Amino acid sequence: MRFQYKLVIIFWVTLSTYAFGYNPDVAMYNNYEGLIDNKYKITLSILPMKNGTLTGDYVYDKIGKKIKLSGNWNDQHIQINELNKNSISATFISSDFNDNSGVIVGYWHNLKSNSKLAFKLRHISSTSAINKKRYSSTLSDEQIESFANDIKSAVIHRDYNWLSNNLRYPIQIKSLDIHIKNKVEFINNAKLIITNELISNLKSARTFFLFCNSDGISLSNGEIWFSEIEGNEQKLKILKIGSATPVW
Repeated sequence: MRFQYKLVIIFWVTLSTYAFGYNPDVAMYNNYEGLIDNKYKITLSILPMKNGTLTGDYVYDKIGKKIKLSGNWNDQHIQINELNKNSISATFISSDFNDNSGVIVGYWHNLKSNSKLAFKLRHISSTSAINKKRYSSTLSDEQIESFANDIKSAVIHRDYNWLSNNLRYPIQIKSLDIHIKNKVEFINNAKLIITNELISNLKSARTFFLFCNSDGISLSNGEIWFSEIEGNEQKLKILKIGSATPVW
């Protein structure tokens, strides 16, 4: 079945702190993933604001292109809209919401064809927002996610030179008692760090809606961490990669 990718999404759910990770004093991006028709995987991220508006994006994971969202919410329901040439093309409608598990189920309704497909989404993480930005006070979300894409590509293609230029030194392979202080030492030890397992995991890792906290930004469930480094000409640096961890 061919999808219409321009949607309006409607979740009729009771808002709770768990459901949307919402704290009226702290804006949070709330991330969900799931399937439509048990085969079309999507990832969705919403930022509800104190004034009752919201913004966000969602992605068909196989396509990887963000689709902008906006909408409104109150203590009774939430409505997330996307228009196709100023008209509503489809809806996600929740028929059940498990407040304990963070699972939203319902059906996807294509208004043009009147077809309906079941969907199921689960809450996977929440991230604090700064001025509607997900990661950084000085860099755009696009810059951060572009750097994550570059890391992913470099690991998969074993581009040791690029990785050596984008690491923050020193790092260490603690289990082997190896300390790496510069680019040459990284390249000499790269095969111990860029393993087949790391490459395999990176191939399926998403580079959008990334988890972040005060330690930095996580890629591939924490196998790689990177951060904005103050005082550097190049602001973004890899802090941890595979078995190589920072030396503080």
